[in-house]
Amino acid sequence: MKIGLLLPALLIGALGGIASPLFGVGGGVVMVPGFQSVLGMPYKTAVGTSLAVIVVTALVASYKFGKGGLIDFRIAAIAAAGSVVATWLAADWMQKQSSAMLVRLFAVFMIVLGCYFLWRSFRVPAV
Repeated sequence: MKIGLLLPALLIGALGGIASPLFGVGGGVVMVPGFQSVLGMPYKTAVGTSLAVIVVTALVASYKFGKGGLIDFRIAAIAAAGSVVATWLAADWMQKQSSAMLVRLFAVFMIVLGCYFLWRSFRVPAV
């Protein structure tokens, strides 16, 4: 790794590490665009790299949330089973798609998700 990439990679990781426990997004929302725009990674490599980072991030955050009693382990186990199957299939599908289509799909997903949370924030009282 080039020394000039060290600080940007650390900063992208730190932003992802902040986003993960705050927003529950796994940090990929921050890391994938960061890896692409700042480090110049191809989209598929940025996704794969982000997922590798998220493994560690998720373990640390899960430990901290578990200590605070903030994990429903039954639901987590059931959701994990569904997630593993879907991830296995989606990873194969993703590798066959063009990067341009995947970037557009990611952008649409982020816009829809952002609109949903913005709409919901006006309808649901803060806790």
